[in-house]
Amino acid sequence: MKILALLLAAASLAAYAHDVTRPAEGVALDARLGAKIPPGLAFVDDQGRTTTLSAALGGRPGVVVLGYATCQDLCPVTLAGAARALRDGGLVPGRDYAALFVSIDPRDDPAALASAKARDLPAKAQPAWTFLSNPASARVLARDIGYRFRHDDDPDAIAHAAGFVVLTPQALVSRYFPGVRFDPTDLRLALAEASHGRVGSLVDRLVLLCYHFDPVTGKYTMRVLDLLRAAIACFFIAAVAACVWLRANRPGAA
Repeated sequence: MKILALLLAAASLAAYAHDVTRPAEGVALDARLGAKIPPGLAFVDDQGRTTTLSAALGGRPGVVVLGYATCQDLCPVTLAGAARALRDGGLVPGRDYAALFVSIDPRDDPAALASAKARDLPAKAQPAWTFLSNPASARVLARDIGYRFRHDDDPDAIAHAAGFVVLTPQALVSRYFPGVRFDPTDLRLALAEASHGRVGSLVDRLVLLCYHFDPVTGKYTMRVLDLLRAAIACFFIAAVAACVWLRANRPGAA
């Protein structure tokens, strides 16, 4: 009987896990790498100030999370994961990157944004983040980055995907980070790549020469074949150079 009970419990847990991890219809984060986001999109921030996407980026690569202020599920976890990865990545907020949360809920005003910011982010991380809202601009941003969401039967709930995008300073979609847990090194490299080497250290730029972003795994992986080809090319060039030098310096050479 105990074995039967354990089997039934396992089956129940498996069914539950399948149900909660199954993507909701009409909800996705579709990769549109290289998409151009209109930099002049207008927003109001959590302090009630008007701004644009370009001004919010401020010439820096940006981490952009979409969600809504009253979300109790994915948004707080996604924000916490992004803030943790940015912190552990070692880059300087405001100098090396812009961190933006854009509301997809037309009801979110500056007060709601400020409340969500205080609730969902650690106190030390809050100065690094700007929370933005504007229904029309949010729809354009969501459409252009491939962020699909829908309103549930509950008027206070919006079904949406978890994750964020990295934008270049020119508001081009550079990288996608789906999920709620993010690797600090991958994020640091993504920001360095989005800034064309202006963010991060010399080591980061050298690492990017040896790594490439795999869109399937969402990770930076070694360019094994590229390195092998480069090594062969270097060996061939060195061999040719050695032959030319030996021929030019052999005894009796003119």
